[in-house]
Amino acid sequence: MRLLPTLLPASLLTTVFAAAHALIGSGTSPSRTLILAAPVVDVATANPGADIERSACVSVAIRPGVAYECGDLRVAYALPAIRFRNQSRVPELLYNSQHAKPTPIVRAWVTNPASGTLPTTVTATLFVLQAGSYVQRATQAWSASTWSPGQQRQVALSFDATDLATNLYPYRLEVAFSDASGTQMTPATGELAIVNRVTSGFGRGWWLAGYERVIWQPGDHLFWIGGD
Repeated sequence: MRLLPTLLPASLLTTVFAAAHALIGSGTSPSRTLILAAPVVDVATANPGADIERSACVSVAIRPGVAYECGDLRVAYALPAIRFRNQSRVPELLYNSQHAKPTPIVRAWVTNPASGTLPTTVTATLFVLQAGSYVQRATQAWSASTWSPGQQRQVALSFDATDLATNLYPYRLEVAFSDASGTQMTPATGELAIVNRVTSGFGRGWWLAGYERVIWQPGDHLFWIGGD
């Protein structure tokens, strides 16, 4: 392919040169107008998802059999020994404050894109799938006055889940940036494991150590609840 020179009208060249000379002479440069950008939301790395591995949590012993674990109160109570199949066994009851009053927390890493303006308000709203429909369970707004472009911060929402049975629940977290020009929103989805032992036969929040449960999930999946 051969490129041929293109001749521009003299009047157009004169206009271009005049505009360039005006910018250079005034010491100004073309400006770019920034607009409010949608937030970048990450829930995958901020939450444990369906796998809650308590052995990976920070645990602080208070006294023998009592500790703070994963931010919850955990109590182990040994029952009198029994003999079964000619073997002595010591059953143990476990208490967990999170199971006595389920109050799950959903977190998200939120990034303000460097290409956008600074919002005045950040709002997060949590919806949980219940009986086939997403139901709003929590919402919170924060001032963005201390945020800066390109900065990442973590937000968190919690709610009272004592009305939800032990199961795995899909959720949708919507994070919105707002200013005088309008609102930009980004949704993110995940799964929330809830263990509800409010009406446990061993007492509210109590469970027999080693007693496990399995709940069928859509798509032939299993939700396993350990006996701890």
